[in-house]
Amino acid sequence: MEELKPDARVLVIQTAFIGDAILTLPAIQHIKTLRPAAEIDVVAIPSTADVFRRSPSVRETLVLDKRGAHRSLWGVGNFARALRRRGYDELYAPHRSFRTAFAARLSGAPARVGFDRSAWRGAYTRLVRYREDWHEVRRNLSLVPEPPEEWRFRPEIRPTAEEKARVAEFFKEWDLPENAKIVACAPGSVWETKRYPVSDFNKILRYLAAKDFRTLVVGSPQDRALGEEATRGAPGARNAAGIFTIAETIEALARCRVVVANDSAPTHFGVAADVPTLTLYCSTTPAFGFYPYHDRGARLSVEPLECKPCGVHGLRRCPIGTFECARRLTPERVIEKLKETRVLQ
Repeated sequence: MEELKPDARVLVIQTAFIGDAILTLPAIQHIKTLRPAAEIDVVAIPSTADVFRRSPSVRETLVLDKRGAHRSLWGVGNFARALRRRGYDELYAPHRSFRTAFAARLSGAPARVGFDRSAWRGAYTRLVRYREDWHEVRRNLSLVPEPPEEWRFRPEIRPTAEEKARVAEFFKEWDLPENAKIVACAPGSVWETKRYPVSDFNKILRYLAAKDFRTLVVGSPQDRALGEEATRGAPGARNAAGIFTIAETIEALARCRVVVANDSAPTHFGVAADVPTLTLYCSTTPAFGFYPYHDRGARLSVEPLECKPCGVHGLRRCPIGTFECARRLTPERVIEKLKETRVLQ
């Protein structure tokens, strides 16, 4: 790689899901720590743009609408030509899609770094081995210069003053006792086979309510119905799915004793909030490298199972029809794990 400029113009392309976006932040933060004068911009999709806009290490977030204006290669090409006019010195691409590689190749950046599993390896001037046995944060850090030995540092997402005030008002309006014990629950996921059964989440929330805990359900607007089902019959539970921004959600989680989530974005919200986080793995496995990696992270997964994992991202439905990976992960096991982590005291 060419000699690194202290004041380089750096572009990071990350157009995957929200969780992937959050797990890219440590690499961006590391570049900024090494070279404070560097100007770091990020290409993101509409749903993840706020992750990077709330990062103190990112100068500007550029939106690639791959389901709208930039859906075709022609649209991506026009987007990339606009990138070229910005004159970036370095480009890093954690995302391995052809669309990302195509934009990288046309960007004009003389130094372009991607993984050796990219859909178009020839788009990059340097390829880095994609290590399946590493956590995603460590993999992303391997792309950037001088990756640190200690890779477990927290993604920084800073809410605005207005977002902080909105969360504070939410908790003020909630009928909470003094020194309330709050557990957060995130029942949603884009992939159905990643979702722990909502009926079992409901059993856990009702157990917590009987032990004088309050529960807060978080998630996207698409998770609103799941939140209603999860909180049904659980006194003191409140469904906040769909009402918070990403930064507000992290701000709210920081007020909780623990986050219980699927193998999905809220797991990484919990890490960013630096609160105990328990991740439940149904069709996927922690071995993929997306577990809560801070010192207060825990996970539950039924293994070995002959059918597990059934896919890298999970599937729309269980391929054998039994959903054994979730059925064996009983509410009793989840509650016992929470007791082991001592967050229910």
